[in-house]
Amino acid sequence: MQPSVSIAAASTSNKTVPGPTGLGVNRVSDRAWAEVEWNHMRRVGLLFALGLVFLRVTGLHELVASKLGMNTYILYLFGPPSILFCFLSGGLQRTFRQKQALLWMGFLFLFYVSILFSYWRGNSFQIVLTYTRTEFIILPVVVGLVLTWKDFWRMSLTIAWAGVATILVGSAMAEQLSDGRSELGFGTMANSNDFAALVVFVLPFVALLVFTKRNFLIRMLALAVSLLGIYRILSTGSRGALLALIVTLGFVFLRASIRQKIGLMLAGLVAGSLLVAVLPDTVVSRLASLFKSEEEEILTGGSAFMSRQSRTHLFKRSLELTVKNPIFGVGPGQFAEVENQDMQEESGKKGSWHVTHNAYTQVSSEAGIPAAGFFIWAIGSTLLLMNRTHRTALRRGYSLFQERVAITSYCCMSSLVGFGSVCMFLSLAYLFYFPLLTALALAMHNAAEHEWRMEDQKCGA
Repeated sequence: MQPSVSIAAASTSNKTVPGPTGLGVNRVSDRAWAEVEWNHMRRVGLLFALGLVFLRVTGLHELVASKLGMNTYILYLFGPPSILFCFLSGGLQRTFRQKQALLWMGFLFLFYVSILFSYWRGNSFQIVLTYTRTEFIILPVVVGLVLTWKDFWRMSLTIAWAGVATILVGSAMAEQLSDGRSELGFGTMANSNDFAALVVFVLPFVALLVFTKRNFLIRMLALAVSLLGIYRILSTGSRGALLALIVTLGFVFLRASIRQKIGLMLAGLVAGSLLVAVLPDTVVSRLASLFKSEEEEILTGGSAFMSRQSRTHLFKRSLELTVKNPIFGVGPGQFAEVENQDMQEESGKKGSWHVTHNAYTQVSSEAGIPAAGFFIWAIGSTLLLMNRTHRTALRRGYSLFQERVAITSYCCMSSLVGFGSVCMFLSLAYLFYFPLLTALALAMHNAAEHEWRMEDQKCGA
């Protein structure tokens, strides 16, 4: 088996390494890249990483567990081998030499420190440990094992097909609640709002199949699944997800050409009318309440008004607890209990006993403002990196590779914008979605820059 090697270690070698075309690679940095590219441990690890990401996005391991009534530990077939091969092939070193990954490390460090000041240290420790080994680890696994553009393209398509599977399985397994809303029948994202957030996350990757695949049947399938995905978002009655969908479409609209904007408006009107026509009246009424004033909602009453009041109250309370515990927070996972205790001390009334329903104040109230700063900084820096890659692609001459970089970076940005928006209404900070998006941004940027450098060298030769 080929020994593991990092790029830094390989750069000390003076020998010529055959590249994928069989030609000698003369530059030291390119020799280093070639040695890592053809490292057998990295290439085998990539296969496990693809399986791991597919399972995590789809939640199929949770579906199997729910149907069999037992944990089958399918993730263990992919997770540990991915981590092991990442480590042996130098993937950890490659990952944590980069700014965005270091920002996530800063958050993780403060996340652990916050345990010392937690209301319930034992429980917080379990939450942080679980986050590290099942959620955060997706970052070094993807960045460390996805090296070339071919690797990245396979990972992007894996997430795209995982999105197709998520929407189809979610539609088949959807359960309707008494108020007409639908939710997923199993797993971590079973709640209506959480499932809607998951679809917001995967929808831009499904669109990737529409815009890049040459096979007409695949494009039509992806388009149909995309429309089904929008319907699934609306059928949950999640107003936060609807707002995120609007923000995402607005992001796409503002960056589109005039011709594309006209097409988007016409398609939006037709699709919107059809989707609303098939939704239950109670769901339509709930979604419409997003555009009503508080006075109008008071007149109509109902669960939508109570939900808005509850979310507003929890947001204010999370800010209050952030101010009272600004450095290290109340402890990971301890907001509900501490909020109840604080409310009883202040007014003698019981607290809400709910999570913050805001990922950003979830971090600030439970881990402190410094941790929230690293968390938000990492997300913002990820978006900027995606945008930089996209703009670089647009400035280069047309090719199939240039087109794919431009479209893929655009889809990644759309996913981050949408999911980042819906997280303003949901406590999803301690899941893998944001680290995965950062990993994709880094892998895409590194692979694209290498390909463009090689193209420029050929042109200058």
